[in-house]
Amino acid sequence: MSHLDIGENTSFGEFCDIRAAGGYIKIGNDCLIAQNVRIIAANHCIEKKILLRENPWDEEKNNVIIGNDVWIGCGAIILPGVIIGDGCVIAAGSVVTKNVQPYTVVGGNPAKFLKTRI
Repeated sequence: MSHLDIGENTSFGEFCDIRAAGGYIKIGNDCLIAQNVRIIAANHCIEKKILLRENPWDEEKNNVIIGNDVWIGCGAIILPGVIIGDGCVIAAGSVVTKNVQPYTVVGGNPAKFLKTRI
């Protein structure tokens, strides 16, 4: 099942790639998503015993939740299974592979804690 839920007053820059196929993406209210951001809800299952065409999605990592008042910088990539808390800033070019606590700033590849906003 695929589902995309976008809150109020959330804006997207040009050329964003939002892939809810095989999962669920929820983006909160008042978010700023810069250009060329990728948000991916599911990954392919790569277990040898499963044919990719029969069951292509990894059931364990198939959602992305982005809180309210989040700013995601240009070219950032949000990978499956990630929860980004309210008030976060994701630096441009970052690759987010793990959850981000509310009101924190992260950056890099993989994204790491830089500072808090409060």
